[in-house]
Amino acid sequence: MISFRFVLVLSLFLSLSPLFGQTNAPIPLNKHFFEINPTDSAHYFYNKLVSYTADSVKIERIFTLENKLVRIDRTHPKDPQYMEYSIEKYAQDGKLIEKTTINLANTKYLSTYYHENEQVGQVMYRGESKYLIFRKGYSEPRESLYNDFLPNPIETKKVFTAFISPKVKFYPSEFPIYSQSIWIAILIDESGEVCQIE
Repeated sequence: MISFRFVLVLSLFLSLSPLFGQTNAPIPLNKHFFEINPTDSAHYFYNKLVSYTADSVKIERIFTLENKLVRIDRTHPKDPQYMEYSIEKYAQDGKLIEKTTINLANTKYLSTYYHENEQVGQVMYRGESKYLIFRKGYSEPRESLYNDFLPNPIETKKVFTAFISPKVKFYPSEFPIYSQSIWIAILIDESGEVCQIE
């Protein structure tokens, strides 16, 4: 009964979406949430729907191929001092597990983490590798040099660089004219062992 209602609500949302600035066709994404060619069925994991609010906020909703909501990204219009970008992440059962609000003008952010609909922690990034962390059970926030809610390499920077460097080698003719970002996906199991690198 619950799944039927969900499908009914989703169908109603999709049918009304053109009235609210919704894109007509879902955009296919790979498992890392990057857009892919619609014909690339081997890497097709998610659908993204894009819409805009009356005050020009861009909303990107990401669903599994079974129409389960995974993530909502919101990008507010650019302002000289502040440009808000927020991300909401959902578990397979539809419960909110993380909400992050970022100021794109200076990369500072606030992340709130949930378990079973209960807030279990918050992390405030203040810039220059300074984090303020509050966990359930803490009497007061603690300062840290990293966000310990997220996976981080436990090795030194030198060792991690040596590990990554062979995987991102370029020939001189391949170097881009402008600086580029390289995204590396590392799948880690519950014991902390690396299972797969892309």
